[in-house]
Amino acid sequence: MEFKDSDDLIYVFDWDGFNGDNDIFMGSLKKNKDDGYFWFHPARSRIPLTCNQLTKIAKKLSDLNR
Repeated sequence: MEFKDSDDLIYVFDWDGFNGDNDIFMGSLKKNKDDGYFWFHPARSRIPLTCNQLTKIAKKLSDLNR
């Protein structure tokens, strides 16, 4: 999984295990202006995420929201 930082927005890219595609945009971690916390926003294409991918996203969110 790759996280590409762009200030208050972090792009999430990874391998799509369901379709076998590489470097797919999974969604973004966006900082909410109201509460200052980062939240995950899935891509519009709604690619199904694996448990491993969700765990990595959750860890990144936890690190960002400390």
